[in-house]
Amino acid sequence: MASDEAIVGGCICFWLVVITSCILLGLSFSLLELDEWGLIYDTNKQIVERTPYGSGRYFTGLGRKFIKFNRSQMQIAFNDDPSSQSDKL
Repeated sequence: MASDEAIVGGCICFWLVVITSCILLGLSFSLLELDEWGLIYDTNKQIVERTPYGSGRYFTGLGRKFIKFNRSQMQIAFNDDPSSQSDKL
């Protein structure tokens, strides 16, 4: 039969493993907002994956994070029609 000290030590080790696992699992997720795109950067291998990710929560893993880019786009159109200019330069 196991002694009380061994049972207490086993319980402490069990809960330390559970708490550590929960913290590491929580740190393995990354979030992209609605107006962002992201590429995953692996800090261990120092490479960027080519797959773009849209908004949402993703399991990226430990040592990996998103490089975030704005999703907004501004389009500028130039008109060559001379009659459309209000003042001549």
